[in-house]
Formats: sequence, C-alpha cells, structure tokens
Amino acid sequence: DISTPAAVPRRADSPHGGSLSMADVVREHWRLLLSASTFVGLASYLRKSRELIFPLEGHERGLSQAEVGRYASLSFLVDFALFPVAGILMDRLGRTRTGALSFVLTMLSFLILQRNSPETFAMFAILGGIANGIQSGLTATFGADLAPADCRSNFLAVFRTLVRTGDPTASATLGAVANAGSLQGAEMMVAGFCLLGATFALCAVQEPPRKEAEAALPAAALPAAAEPSKSPASDASTVSTCDDERGDLVTALVTGADDLESASSAEPAI
Repeated sequence: DISTPAAVPRRADSPHGGSLSMADVVREHWRLLLSASTFVGLASYLRKSRELIFPLEGHERGLSQAEVGRYASLSFLVDFALFPVAGILMDRLGRTRTGALSFVLTMLSFLILQRNSPETFAMFAILGGIANGIQSGLTATFGADLAPADCRSNFLAVFRTLVRTGDPTASATLGAVANAGSLQGAEMMVAGFCLLGATFALCAVQEPPRKEAEAALPAAALPAAAEPSKSPASDASTVSTCDDERGDLVTALVTGADDLESASSAEPAI
C-alpha cells in the first residue's frame, strides 16, 4: 500500500543542498515509487491506447481519414470540456477513486467497440473522452501529494520518468497483439488492463494525505498572519511623540547654527 513516507534525514554532504540524490530517492522510496507509478502509469497506458485505436479501428472499418478525424475531434472535445470536472472529482472523491472510475469508463468504451457500427464508434469516442477527461492532471496531482518534502524535485523526476514508460509500452503491446492476432483481441487486452487498474487502485493504492502535503509547504508559501490592529488612541500618541521629537531636533539644529556663527565672527586671540 502507498503510505506517507517518513521524514528521511538530510545528508550534509549531498551536492543538492541537503536534498537526497536520485539514487537515494529510489533506494529510500522504491515501494512508494513502484505503487504510485504503476497506478498512474496504467492511466498513461490507457490514454495512449485510446489515441492509437482511432486510426486503427477506422482503417478496420473502412472509414476515410476525414471521418476518423471527426470522431477523434469529438472525443478530444469532450476530453477538453471536462478539465474543470476532473479537479472537482479528485478533490471530492479522491485521487484513487477518480482514477478507478476513469479505468471503468475506459473499459466500457473498449467493450463497446466489439460491435461494428457507426454508433458504437461514436459512443467509444464520447465515453473515451469522458474517461480521459476526468483524470486530467492526475499525474501531476498524485505526484505532488506523495512527494516527500526533503527530496520533492528528485522524487517527482523519478516518478514522472516511470510513468512515461506507459506511452511506449502501449504502442508496443497494442501493435504486437493486433499484428499477431486481431485488433479486437488487442482491444480486449486493453479492457482487461482497465479492469486490472481499477482493482489495483481501489485495493492496493491508499489515498495520498493532501493535508499533510499542504503542511509540508515552506513557511514562506503560507499566508502571513494579519497584524493586530492599532487603536486610534495609540495612533494619536505615536503622532504626538513624533511631533515632540521633530521639535527637539529643530531646536538643536538652530542652537548649533547660532554657536557656529558666533565662533566664526569672534577675533582670534593674540
């Protein structure tokens, strides 16, 4: 399970200003990185598979490039429109439940493709757009919630690198299965990964503690406390004190100028 990593002592001899190096990050947090990158990497895998299916399925159904482009445009339009909804769902349902919901919707969209009709391709485009839209920003949000305060940048660098392996893996596996068997078999394989990802998200991935992540922010990033308001009486006394000090300063300057003038006009003693 993903758990909040304990604070790791900073190394005084580290070349990164006391922060853990990437090798130390992998050594200290490999379990956390493995679980988190598997969950978010599956989301990246399914996102790339959806993109690849449009030209492959369109060619399989004998559609023109313009027709495939219209279906893909519809899907990405739905995806774009759900960006705000993704943030609301991740804040209310949680990161893992939102990811699991996205996996389930993606699985349904790939199962719909098993029927060959224009309506099913349109339903795949819309449902796939919804599934991908509600997980927008999952990689950045999940990584920021989990990153330890003492090695935030290096942890995120390793985490994002592992997550990115989902894109080439999707291209390789989808193409290999479609070439060895059939495109329908490749689509069923992706649907199986969706079910596996949803089960993994709900059973093996713990929701990251967002409140503790906010508490780990530096003090400079937190809003400054409001200064206590001063009463009108204290303001009046402050002004009066300043006026008295200003008057004493003027008197001292005038006295000093008179003494200097007297000294310059006096004749030197013989």
